[in-house]
Amino acid sequence: MRFRLMILMLAFALLLVPASVLAADAPATPGATGTATGAATPEASPVPTNGTVTGTVKNGTATGGSVAGLTVTLRRFQRMNDVQDLTTTTGDDGSFSFSGLAVASDEAYLAVITYKDVEYTSDAIFLSNDPNGKAEITVYETTADPSVLSLTSRGMVVTGTDPKTGVLSMLEVLAIDIGGDHTYAGADNAVLKIALPPNAAQVSPQPGFSFGDPRFENGSVLVTTGAITPGSHSAMIAYTVPYTDSTATLTIGTAMPTKTFHALIKDGTYTISSPSLKDDGTVNLGTDTFRVLTVDNPPVGDTIAVKVSGLPKPETGGMNRNLLYVGIGAGVALAAAAGLVFLSIQRKKRAAPQPAIAAPVTATPAADPATNTANLEDERLGLAAELNELDDRHAAGTIDDETYESRRGEILEQLRGISRRMHGLGDAEV
Repeated sequence: MRFRLMILMLAFALLLVPASVLAADAPATPGATGTATGAATPEASPVPTNGTVTGTVKNGTATGGSVAGLTVTLRRFQRMNDVQDLTTTTGDDGSFSFSGLAVASDEAYLAVITYKDVEYTSDAIFLSNDPNGKAEITVYETTADPSVLSLTSRGMVVTGTDPKTGVLSMLEVLAIDIGGDHTYAGADNAVLKIALPPNAAQVSPQPGFSFGDPRFENGSVLVTTGAITPGSHSAMIAYTVPYTDSTATLTIGTAMPTKTFHALIKDGTYTISSPSLKDDGTVNLGTDTFRVLTVDNPPVGDTIAVKVSGLPKPETGGMNRNLLYVGIGAGVALAAAAGLVFLSIQRKKRAAPQPAIAAPVTATPAADPATNTANLEDERLGLAAELNELDDRHAAGTIDDETYESRRGEILEQLRGISRRMHGLGDAEV
């Protein structure tokens, strides 16, 4: 599952490569270190095969086992297609290498290793940036101790309505922390338990998080099985909820300890209220402002009722459950928008005591690289959210094709520029 999520992230990264360099897929690579277990699609145009990937596997658990003799698979991607797999084994010090690799602008590589039944991957490797790629992978011992798991924040976002089918579009944004130096593998084949509204439909876990093989328990409790590595993570789940009048009540359960629960809705659209939540003011997400209701440490097993008022009355008797949720097609853009929600909520929690108005921040003369990267990431997420909204407006017929194509092209070009800067390239270095 973790590997499949990385494919989606790669597809998004390759989308940001200018179209002028996406001319042709590359041929199979002869002579690479390791054993080829897949064949690349043959192409007429040859590409350089001077690429290398070297790296090291280390065990991040202080009392962890040896990383010698582990199988490393290097997967080569042309856009979303896994066209070639190469394998090798680690040395006594965990080192590994691959050589004779194709170097093409529209390709990327991933190094993958399975340790103690958990799959770990490197960051995406783009040899067109540097033919001598690096791949560092950290593995961990596993634990089933639930005390290392903390659901620090859960945000439920009302992202829109469709009166034609009588549904609310919803997005759950989870902030998760794993303490210590062990990967949390869960107990009884369960890692996270998220109680969704009982009438939730078209539930779709979003890219960027390993949900494993999710299932439902007790009707509406979504149970994930994917192991979670130490550190902070975010996860997103999209779904729809039917409604039949101008008011809808969402019933959300708490199936595991949660430090903070938020309910969000775009300010000025509809109204949300709840006897269990306090009004925590607003947050800015891209170009939009969202109203936030909050409660800390809701009791496990309890339910929270959130009332949404001022909805457009549905044109039908309710949702056609055979209809596909159109927002899910946005994929990474939807995940990026959810990431923006998560970042904004986290910043709000770190702000000064005034909940609705934050004090202005004085700019410093020079930001460090980490700050610059964070600013670029914020800008990227904001553009992705705008792109998602633009697609929704075009699908609804509220903007014409010419305006849509023009603005969409501008946003994609801005995203490409951000991607180049995040990789240390200037705008002219394509």
